[in-house]
Amino acid sequence: MIFDYPDSRDHRRHGPRGYARYEGYRPWLRDEFTFRCAYCLKRERWGQVTGEFDVDHFQHQSLRPDLAADYENLVYSCRRCNGVKSDAAVADPTFVMCRGRIVTGDDGRVSGVDAEATWLIFALDLNSPRLVEWRITWMRIVDLAA
Repeated sequence: MIFDYPDSRDHRRHGPRGYARYEGYRPWLRDEFTFRCAYCLKRERWGQVTGEFDVDHFQHQSLRPDLAADYENLVYSCRRCNGVKSDAAVADPTFVMCRGRIVTGDDGRVSGVDAEATWLIFALDLNSPRLVEWRITWMRIVDLAA
C-alpha cells in the first residue's frame, strides 16, 4: 500500500561522517528515507520539491548539541512534521516508524501497535483531519491509476 511504513532497520543504509554542518547530510538523508518524510511518509514529489523538507534532529540539538552534526541523529522530515515535533526529543523514527509497529488503515488513519509508536503518532498529530484526508486522497489516486 502507498502508506505502508518501511521495514524496521537495525542500522542505517548510509553512514557518512565528517560534515561540519548537518545540512551537508541532506542528499544522503533524501536517499536514506527514499525522498519521504520519516514520520508521515509524504513524498517529496507530492509537494514543493524545494523548501518543504527539513533535516530534522530527532534528539533536538538544543538538548543534545553533541549530536547536532551526527548522521545517526538526523532524519528527512516534511516541514509540517518537523514543526509539530518542534524541540521535543523522540525515539529514533527508523525504529519506531516502521512496518509492524505502525499500520495505515483504509480510513487513512495510522495506528500504533505499541505504546512508543502510539505516543509518536499522537505527539506528531499524524491523525489530524487534514493528514487523514490527504492520505485518503492519495490512496484513491493510486487505486484509480491501478
